[in-house]
Amino acid sequence: MKRWVKGLTAAGVAALLTVPAFAAFSDVPENAWYAADVEAVQEYGIINGVGDNRFDPDGTLTIAEALTMAVRTNARHNGTEVPAAEGAWYQGAVNYATENGMISGTEFADYNANATRAQMAYLFANALPESEYTAINDVTALPDVKEQTQYSDEIFLLYNAGILTGSDKYGTFKPNDTIIRAEAAAIINRVVDSSKRKAVEVNLDTEEPEGTEGLSPLPDCSNIGEYTDAVYPKEGDILNGVKVTRDPITGVLGYGNGQKGGIYLGIKERLADGSYRTIEVGTRAIDTYDGMSAGNTYTQIGDYIFWDGEWGKIISYVQSKMPTASAKYVGKCVDINGNIVEPNSGATILFECKYDDVLGIYSWYQTF
Repeated sequence: MKRWVKGLTAAGVAALLTVPAFAAFSDVPENAWYAADVEAVQEYGIINGVGDNRFDPDGTLTIAEALTMAVRTNARHNGTEVPAAEGAWYQGAVNYATENGMISGTEFADYNANATRAQMAYLFANALPESEYTAINDVTALPDVKEQTQYSDEIFLLYNAGILTGSDKYGTFKPNDTIIRAEAAAIINRVVDSSKRKAVEVNLDTEEPEGTEGLSPLPDCSNIGEYTDAVYPKEGDILNGVKVTRDPITGVLGYGNGQKGGIYLGIKERLADGSYRTIEVGTRAIDTYDGMSAGNTYTQIGDYIFWDGEWGKIISYVQSKMPTASAKYVGKCVDINGNIVEPNSGATILFECKYDDVLGIYSWYQTF
């Protein structure tokens, strides 16, 4: 995280006292949970509507929008203005952020892309000097934010300042998810107004999952193997104390810590004592179940384990999100979720953009 501090000038004091009048948006009900936050940040001049007197509270926040909010927050704090610039509507914000050390200028390949929650945290954490983020909480661990998580320092900074609160009592942040404009308005309002910041207590003690340990056939026998007549786990079953869930991308059942690091059911074998062991990567499925085909080979890519057919779905999904290779993406990578990331981001990398000197073209190359 970059460290920089600027003093609040007399003009900055005036900026704090002079704010534009609030114009109610037609799609922000007065009783909406986010209404007060939207009103506040609009009066501060930090966020605008999308036209036609609409705010679009459920719209997905883009990197350009998140950066612009951070830049306007910084300019307001320092009593400065964001100079206009030729080009895209957000180019002035990019120039300002780069010149003032808020970003390096190379973090984002596509400012029109949807911002992840981690990217938003990075930008909002750099909206003000670190001294403005006084710790009121003592959050040292989160269930889905590890040391290697991109922008983990900024995420923890905002948690401890009472700006981020998580989505449940465990403090789950969902760093790779997108975020809607209403949520972003509430968060940036806590950045600007320290009185809105919240005490956070994170409980990392997991509860016993609801459900029944073990396996049983469904009434329609749909969880019985096609070739072996074995009973397979179904969604909601608990295996060795862990609930079976469904992969959000492929729809394949699995269990573990989300999908990364989790074990898919096709590579589990039940032992005589009722426990399960992992079939070694490289062995073949002996059955057909839940979209898996007998004969599929299990493979491991980074921290993930897949069977062949499922891996093909992952690749197709990622390729559907990838932009056309061009000069601006050279050196950039695409991770397993289809996001543009840096090579050293810690994410599981599937593709890297390179220039082919022989063919004279830019192309995405698989890295596995």
